[in-house]
Amino acid sequence: NKLDKKYQFSSESDLEAYLILALKNTEAEEYQSISKLLKKFDNNDLHSSCVYNQFIFGNAYPSDVAVVNMDNINVFELKKDSLSSNSIAQIEKELKKHLYYSLFSNRLQSKNPKRFNFYLVYLKNENNGAFRQLIFKKYKDLCKKINSQRENTLTLVEYSIKNNALLLEETEP
Repeated sequence: NKLDKKYQFSSESDLEAYLILALKNTEAEEYQSISKLLKKFDNNDLHSSCVYNQFIFGNAYPSDVAVVNMDNINVFELKKDSLSSNSIAQIEKELKKHLYYSLFSNRLQSKNPKRFNFYLVYLKNENNGAFRQLIFKKYKDLCKKINSQRENTLTLVEYSIKNNALLLEETEP
């Protein structure tokens, strides 16, 4: 994957591998970016969490990257491309799957996590704005259907490549 020439990943698995490797280096810009995204919520420090790739909550469809600690379940769903009308149905399916299966997973350290944080990571593009509000609406509708004592959050994160480094930026709905 020639990040310095393409400015995007050729596959979601390449993006996932890049992130997992970057999370092994606490000095990496990517580590710092993800740490900042997590710190937005209480008791959600990257250095005191377990990081998994292809984490299975209990079904046969894993999350791309999961960062789990006693109080938080953080799922990073990675998209190599920008948002489009074609991707909305798949994103909704992934939101629903992770929200529901994480409620009853035997694989979690804590049986009563306080928060489920879903991070949707996708390629930065000026046309993403049209789809962000739709994704937030679908997420809120799914959360209403769950009678859960935990807080459920959604964070939209755009990625871009600059100087052969992955930049992660939270976006507004």
